[in-house]
Amino acid sequence: MMNQIFRVFIDLTRQRLLVSIYSILQLLLIHNICLAQSNNVHAIATLDTNRIRIGEQVVLSFDVTAPKDAFLIFPQLPDTSQNIEVVERTLIDTLKTGDASMLKYHQKIVITCFDPGIYILQPFKFYYGLSTGSITDSVATDQLMLKVDTMMVDTSLAIKDIKLPFRVPLTWRDALPYIISVIALFAVIAYWIYLRRKRKRSLAELHPVITPKSAHEAALEALRKLQEQKLWQQGLYKEYHSQVSDTIRTYIEHRFYVMALELPSDDTLDRLIRAGISAEAFEKLRSIFQIADMVKFAKTIPLSTENEMSLQAAFEFVMITKPETRDEIDASKEQKEDEQ
Repeated sequence: MMNQIFRVFIDLTRQRLLVSIYSILQLLLIHNICLAQSNNVHAIATLDTNRIRIGEQVVLSFDVTAPKDAFLIFPQLPDTSQNIEVVERTLIDTLKTGDASMLKYHQKIVITCFDPGIYILQPFKFYYGLSTGSITDSVATDQLMLKVDTMMVDTSLAIKDIKLPFRVPLTWRDALPYIISVIALFAVIAYWIYLRRKRKRSLAELHPVITPKSAHEAALEALRKLQEQKLWQQGLYKEYHSQVSDTIRTYIEHRFYVMALELPSDDTLDRLIRAGISAEAFEKLRSIFQIADMVKFAKTIPLSTENEMSLQAAFEFVMITKPETRDEIDASKEQKEDEQ
């Protein structure tokens, strides 16, 4: 029994030893691969000059050579670090080398500084890895030195005034954009005016201006149309006399500003007497209203002469009461002078 237990223990120990040896070999293999990869990656950082005056700019260049199947992570410089400011960053360029299995990566960063002194740029570290996507190692550049000098001022000399800006003479090339802009503006305004006038003419043709008719012209036209319809000859007595009465009442509202369409006949006559109409006009209007009221309310059938007389009285009432024109007034004055 003890021998069996001892043999099992020996077997387990042997298996664990083999697993440990296998793990160590794997780690050694990965380490050797990393070392080989590190030997194939080279990074260089350079400055186009290591001495500037405050405010001047200097170009920091990164050049990295790496295997074609490797991937790189470039260092990310902050916008400001140790009084050194980043002005511009270019994209990373990929270039071919003489070795088909290698590539060269290049990037430029423009930096500046406004404080004098000597600045040490610490080594820049680039991380890289195999095509598997995992970072396996890094490579660093050498440190750089940048000296920033201040402006030399001769304190023995007097302080000079600030120089005024130089006046640059104006040339045709400088003035040409402004001249073209002014011409284009006037062209746009002229075109807008043209379109506006053209649109007005089109609207005038589509909708001609209709001069409103005077009260007596509208009344006379309505009476002529009523005369052409021959309503009473067709036995439409009520419609005929209602239209005669309504036409005259509408004329009265526009001529004398009396609400004749809403007032009874007697009230309308009273208002017109106050307005100062002549006795002849009053009699004609009274006869029109009287016949119209009898036909409308008493259902009376007027005689033919009464139908014609009502329309004729309407014509004469409008002609008597219409406003006199300048020519009619002048003719009336001449007639009175001749009579005298």
